[in-house]
Amino acid sequence: MLSDKLKARKTEAFLLCAIAYAFATATYTIAQLLAAPLILLIFLRGKAYIITAIFAVFFILFSTFCLIVTDEKPSGKSVNLWNTNRGTYLTPPDIHYKPGELIIGKFARTPYREAAKPLGERLAPGYLKENKVYAVLKIPVVSSILEYRSELSERLYSLSGGRLKLTQAILLGDRRYITSETRDTFLKAGLSHMLAISGMHVGLVAAVCIMLFAFLPKKFSMGASSILLLCYLPMAGFKVPVMRAVLFASAFIWAMFIDYRANLTKLTMFTGGMILLIAPRSIISPSFLLSFSAVYGISMLSFKGGGGALQLLRVGIMASSFTLPIAMLLFGSVNPAGIVNTLADVPVTYFHLAAGIAGIFFPAISAEPLALIESFHMGLVTTLAEYTGFMFTLKNIGIGVFALSAAYLIAVTRTRYPLLAGVVLILPLLPQSVPQGLHFPDVGSYRGFVHNMEDRREVYFSGSYGSFVFSFLPFVAHKGGRDFDYGDISIYGGSNTLLTVKKEGTDYAGLCLNNTDCSRGIVYMTRSNTLKCDKLDKNTHYFIYKNDCSSDNITELKETGSVSFRGG
Repeated sequence: MLSDKLKARKTEAFLLCAIAYAFATATYTIAQLLAAPLILLIFLRGKAYIITAIFAVFFILFSTFCLIVTDEKPSGKSVNLWNTNRGTYLTPPDIHYKPGELIIGKFARTPYREAAKPLGERLAPGYLKENKVYAVLKIPVVSSILEYRSELSERLYSLSGGRLKLTQAILLGDRRYITSETRDTFLKAGLSHMLAISGMHVGLVAAVCIMLFAFLPKKFSMGASSILLLCYLPMAGFKVPVMRAVLFASAFIWAMFIDYRANLTKLTMFTGGMILLIAPRSIISPSFLLSFSAVYGISMLSFKGGGGALQLLRVGIMASSFTLPIAMLLFGSVNPAGIVNTLADVPVTYFHLAAGIAGIFFPAISAEPLALIESFHMGLVTTLAEYTGFMFTLKNIGIGVFALSAAYLIAVTRTRYPLLAGVVLILPLLPQSVPQGLHFPDVGSYRGFVHNMEDRREVYFSGSYGSFVFSFLPFVAHKGGRDFDYGDISIYGGSNTLLTVKKEGTDYAGLCLNNTDCSRGIVYMTRSNTLKCDKLDKNTHYFIYKNDCSSDNITELKETGSVSFRGG
């Protein structure tokens, strides 16, 4: 009896082993090559084991020693930046690559910021740098597709007179034409997940592919759709979320192709476990956690009964219920209306993608129709943001509430009423404490703080739009929400539409900004190496990114990372 129960839970056990493997072996290639086949041997036998183990070992080696260059990012004078299938790759300014080139070598990962690494330096996200390059090869078909991708993106932009910007993002993964205002609009509407190619987009592309081959017998349609979906990988720029989503979609399609009547939930868990065996660092990837959680939540539905609109609503509730706790823990930005907004946006996105696929083959005649579709699409999102943007909030639930939410969701999935998972959608409504004091984030390329006093909240930020959205906003969410009485926000390449500041200025009530002569007890210097120890006031505490001299009343944020201070 116990043996039968264990067999029934093999997939769950496999996923748990893959999670433990991911944390234990990330960045240790030899350990991965030894452990992955052993884990698979526990759960698979015969030809299935041999094929899966070879597949896993090959992709472990490929993902460790190979990079595929997809395109060049805007670079500085001292370094060149390249988009690759494994993230951003840094090279000296005299080294150049072309899209579709395969770099074989040893690579090191440099964390984005040196100070705070909550997950430890081994798992900290960062840039890739080469230790040694053994060979650079051009992949014939892939290079042609990637070169065409770059040309197509620019051609669509020029053919439309600069009107096509969103199309390149949701179809090709090229977001260089997307403005900060567009990003903010999607974020306020709770639709930021629709802006970047992810599992939902791949699912829509898969649906388009199946529709295109609907005239064929079912198995031929499934096989042709899977092959076309694989061809979409280079066209989407080998984005890591796309590769994971294509693996998910391919697994489902091929399961139908071979008439393998696996439970959808178990197939989801097995595919997620395989992704972790191949790419252990996915365990800390927000895109993986969100896409896996969404698919897992949806798989809990029986899909019996109810019309199309009702079924879409149920899917939206389940996907949002399983992703909301993760999103609030990692980012803190949420719009509860995103469920309904997504239901309104999905049909338009589907139609937009279908027209975009035609644009891949016939850009000249598709540019004008695509421009009209994009205009309608942006109009819809702008309207949704206008009428539901008041619900957008910044709120961090903390690890304790997240753990309780996860336990509740797991318990609900074991019942006959999975839609009870929707209870977690009240998380944005829970009250949040506002920690008093002066709070500095783990600053890198930007400067900022949040100052919470008894009767006043102050905020300061100066930096790029990317730092503001992806780093500073999650920090603000953790410190008490988006509404401030006073502050100054300066965003390079964008404007502030996400934080509410009643009165703007730099004359803060609780501290002095870039003024060592003030007598408020706290001084924050945004420019490094500007404090002279022989001119410091012993009754004042100084905060600065880095400084040439040190003192007991100087805090160097480069060394400390995130800091909270309640001194006077």
